[in-house]
Amino acid sequence: MFKRARYQFGYLRRKSRKRKPDVWVWERNTTGPDGRRKRETVIVGTVEQYPTEAKAWREAESYRLAVERRKTK
Repeated sequence: MFKRARYQFGYLRRKSRKRKPDVWVWERNTTGPDGRRKRETVIVGTVEQYPTEAKAWREAESYRLAVERRKTK
């Protein structure tokens, strides 16, 4: 009868780089118009900017909310 709203939290991981400091990357999976799964990634910031995972999650929250707002429109 009613379709329940689904929210995706995504996940955060630390990605190493060769010459620059490590970065925090927020990732989530999406389904394209053709039905195929695709991974979207956003660099949240460097480990120097956000030394703990908790601080990086707080910053990644703004990306997650922006995606959810875009989906509901």
